[in-house]
Amino acid sequence: TSPQVTPYFAEPLELQPGLTFLAVGAAATAAGFLLTRRRKDTGLALLAASAVFSVIVIFDGVLPKIGNFMQAPLRDLAMQARKELGPDEPLILFGLDNPSILFYSHRRAIMLGRDEFEKLQQYLNQDGRSFIITNNSLAQQLDNQVALSPVAQRGFYLLASNRPAPSAPK
Repeated sequence: TSPQVTPYFAEPLELQPGLTFLAVGAAATAAGFLLTRRRKDTGLALLAASAVFSVIVIFDGVLPKIGNFMQAPLRDLAMQARKELGPDEPLILFGLDNPSILFYSHRRAIMLGRDEFEKLQQYLNQDGRSFIITNNSLAQQLDNQVALSPVAQRGFYLLASNRPAPSAPK
């Protein structure tokens, strides 16, 4: 099986073992040729080949997964907020300056800085339901100052509401 880096990534980071082996092997062989000062042209060719394989591994295997690691949790939370919030219910981004949340939620949002606790309390104390998206470390700081009901958590981010979720009818 291929190596995986978990649980930090939204998706498992699966490196392509064949290309990784070729990249490392070509680089090691090139280093051997260059260090022995024989057949530098072969060493340079192998070095170029290892660079190509390394670029393929990085751009095809690693960078898309890192992009998903950074973006997928916010995308999922924004889409969940879009589904659950009514047209007049606000979405509040607390301590996040990420325009992609607005894109995925298909709505305007109230953007508050990480030090604007009083404004956040004003919004959350209004009648009606509000959703807030913030990172986990700020959410822990909010626990002492604002009553929030967690709705969902993905990666390093939390979607919460100022009102508990309605209970399902029995």
